[in-house]
Amino acid sequence: AARSEEGFLFPDTYRFYKQGESRKAVEKILDNFSQKAWPVLSVPSQLKNLQQNIIIASLLEKEAPLYRDKQLIAGIIYKRMQLGMALQIDATIVYAKCLGYFMTCEDPKVYRNDLDFQSPYNTYLHNELPPGPIGNPGLDSIKAALNPIKSDYLYYLSDPKTKKTIFSKTLEEHIDNRANYLGV
Repeated sequence: AARSEEGFLFPDTYRFYKQGESRKAVEKILDNFSQKAWPVLSVPSQLKNLQQNIIIASLLEKEAPLYRDKQLIAGIIYKRMQLGMALQIDATIVYAKCLGYFMTCEDPKVYRNDLDFQSPYNTYLHNELPPGPIGNPGLDSIKAALNPIKSDYLYYLSDPKTKKTIFSKTLEEHIDNRANYLGV
């Protein structure tokens, strides 16, 4: 049941009875989304883009831990969409190849041959947002999707050692960063 509500199940700490009904648990999580996320999302200018905002927020949730980095990445996503560029977000490939299960995925790494993985969620093959959220974003990710930072950046990567997001303006700079931080 939760899969159909993906993107709207608010990540938080919940208390449930062991013998409780799963329907009640989903209702409680959706109610929490309504209480915490809906006030941020329900600004009239944002309502027409609700699905897009939730999808982008779900991408940000998987891409960066820090709010400011999420805002910069949101700006990059919007810029790439405007330019008609592929978003090239690794988390969408992991989502597709692991059938949406990040936590129990046997191999959540993205390899070069995964870039051709046939899925509407593969943002290396498709120059638009995936058809739906790839997870359930928290409030920081939702706010970042609604408040992107415009910058000169067009690329980013995550340092696997420090989890720091490394931004670059040009493809050449990005290739250098990939060599320095990822060894590729």
